[in-house]
Amino acid sequence: MQNMAEHAHTVMVWELFALIPFAILLALGFSVLITRPIRQIDEAIRNMGQGELSKTVRVDGPQDLMYLGERLDWMRRRLLKLEEQKTKFLRHVSHELKTPLTSMREGADLLAEGVVGVLTVKQQQIAISSIATAYNCKNASKIY
Repeated sequence: MQNMAEHAHTVMVWELFALIPFAILLALGFSVLITRPIRQIDEAIRNMGQGELSKTVRVDGPQDLMYLGERLDWMRRRLLKLEEQKTKFLRHVSHELKTPLTSMREGADLLAEGVVGVLTVKQQQIAISSIATAYNCKNASKIY
């Protein structure tokens, strides 16, 4: 009986030594499976935060993390669309400002040149100030 107990003890010790490396490998495998998609998500968030919206978000791993990657890619596409709309709006506003600014500048030029008659010194200063303001506004509208 004692002999059987010693044999069982020896077998159990050897099994334990065999299971420890297996458990370590299993833990390493699961940590890689979890940390890789989390790093991919982190990189995608960092890229979007820096304005790099052209790179598609792709996450490999567990289903929940893949779904999170899909949602991040949806957000990236939405941000791209909003950026395009903003640029289009600013171009439109810039274009719409140019015509009235040109008219104001031309009118102020005519006044400053005395086409409509002689201006007082104060009126001349206002006309020159209006010309400068119209030029500054027109240059500012060239941003987009």
